Amino acid sequence: TDDEIQCLLGPIASHCEEAYHQDLRRHGAPLVMNREVQRITGLGSVPEVIHHLRSVRISDSDPIVQKLRRAMASYSGGSSNSIRGYHRTVGESAGQIMSTAFRCSDRGMLGKGIYFATKPEDVEGKAAHTGPVLECEVDVGRVKYVDSYARDLSRTTLASLNAEGYDCIYARASRGGIVSRDEFCIFDPARVRVIGTMLSQTPMDNLKMLGNCPGFNPLLTPMRVGCDKRGCNGMVDNRSGVCGACGRRVGS
Repeated sequence: TDDEIQCLLGPIASHCEEAYHQDLRRHGAPLVMNREVQRITGLGSVPEVIHHLRSVRISDSDPIVQKLRRAMASYSGGSSNSIRGYHRTVGESAGQIMSTAFRCSDRGMLGKGIYFATKPEDVEGKAAHTGPVLECEVDVGRVKYVDSYARDLSRTTLASLNAEGYDCIYARASRGGIVSRDEFCIFDPARVRVIGTMLSQTPMDNLKMLGNCPGFNPLLTPMRVGCDKRGCNGMVDNRSGVCGACGRRVGS
């Protein structure tokens, strides 16, 4: 059993070492490993995951085991189908997401999932509030594309979508269709990894975000700023200083 546990958790440790080597030198492997394991499984720490794996004897039907195997496949390029997604939420929720993981919504046009725009500027008008924008790497898996009101999708859940053979619903923009700008919905939080944060133009939102994320580390989750051009909601590249939406160099 210990060998099987090592087989499941070993690739996560290797992934952490490769992806976050700077943070490893500064804080050590346990911090990064705990955070990655928490993102994947929803459990609080590596010891808690090991205890769970021993209790279920690495059963293939166990949800935690399935999530760990899916993570292993994504690290090795197996069944991963990752794209960038942008999610706006209020400051408190952004901090909670970064310190733990996403939670599926109770309702939504495409079902009870986590909603993403495909470009940072497209979150404007989709979210019903202001706040930071989380830039995420999302393993969308098998995608169901929709572009019309063929049927009511609001009751879709992970189980019902998996039963159809899909992991994600992608709504394509079309004239008179469901959405005016592309968006997609994922139903398993383990498929989402926060890789960056676009700060809100309201300072209090940013303070609330940081207040709810005591373990925040800018090496793990870089913070970006929004474009200062009036009417533009693009995200500025840290290295070039150029807005991805309008092409303007911020400050010029």
